[in-house]
Amino acid sequence: MQTNPILTILCVAQLVLVGCQTTQVQQKVEPEIEAITPDVQEPQKPLVIVTPTVEPKTITLGFVGDILLAGSAKNTLVKNGYDFPFVNLQSTLDQSDILFGNLEGPLTNFDEIYIEKTYAFRSDPQPTAQALSKAGFDVVSLANNHALDYGWQGLSDTQNVLDEVNIQYVGAGANKTEARAPVIIEKEGIKIGYLAYNNTFPKEFWATDESFGVAYGKQSEFLQDIKKLALISDIQIISFHWGVEGSTNLRGYQTDFARAAIDAGADIVVGHHPHVLQAIEKYNDGLILYSIGNFTFGTYGRLAQTSGMFNVEVTKEEVVSMNMTGINIYNKDVHFQPTLLGEDEMQSLFDQLDGLSLPLGTELGLVEGKLVLGF
Repeated sequence: MQTNPILTILCVAQLVLVGCQTTQVQQKVEPEIEAITPDVQEPQKPLVIVTPTVEPKTITLGFVGDILLAGSAKNTLVKNGYDFPFVNLQSTLDQSDILFGNLEGPLTNFDEIYIEKTYAFRSDPQPTAQALSKAGFDVVSLANNHALDYGWQGLSDTQNVLDEVNIQYVGAGANKTEARAPVIIEKEGIKIGYLAYNNTFPKEFWATDESFGVAYGKQSEFLQDIKKLALISDIQIISFHWGVEGSTNLRGYQTDFARAAIDAGADIVVGHHPHVLQAIEKYNDGLILYSIGNFTFGTYGRLAQTSGMFNVEVTKEEVVSMNMTGINIYNKDVHFQPTLLGEDEMQSLFDQLDGLSLPLGTELGLVEGKLVLGF
């Protein structure tokens, strides 16, 4: 069979063309494509700074009523020691960082009575001052109706012996300026200022510009004193010797003066003289203890049978809370050594004080045997 030469040429030409195309396909290089990762950053979490909560520093201020280590108690004190009245109460006294009380009568051996009056008191200076110091007292009020029973000599002796045991005093002096001067005690960086005034007779006890005596509680003057004290202290405490002995009823000027003192900047108002407990009032973030009764008082009076020891917690800015421990001060029972009240007696005392305080818009509580008031 003969091959067609033309057909052969066409086949060879087709094969050449296919080969060329194949070569070109093999030489074609596709470009490399890199994977591009987008520059996306993780969202940043907000920076949170946690500041630890710092509770404001607090201290406890202690308040007790009238103190007289003399009179009918003298023989008992000489026999048992002048710290005898404080033995059963010392653990409660120790709870306060600063302890305040009203010291009735001078600490003196001087025996010339200044003004004839029904009762004139004086206590043996050295053992009384040492017992008060041992019990923990830091400051006492001398603004009362017995501080001048033995005149300037009695008052001066009192101040001197208190100085010896580092107990400060307020409310009496060589003239009105001294009598109105405050005492400031600093504890844990908190400055506590004290002022004390007497609103009882005899008038001859009231200091003047020229003569010694106690600070009389004239409203225009004590309001001025409070405003000055507020500039140099953190917490202001005002003590008044006022009211009617043996009565739980408030006189009109007591509420007027106490509220005016709070409005002027005082944080705590504390009263003495009635020998019995009176109402408690929470007023405009201030605390008013109208009368805190007797503490240890060397007589056999029947009017004063129960009383209280007050602890008030404060910060640099304000009053935080108050509690009161009830005590039996009826000397026919306790023989000049006050004791803590039992549960039933404390309930009865609470009912009495709550009833006196409710008309003033203040509701008290009784928690674990203590009368309490929160702010």
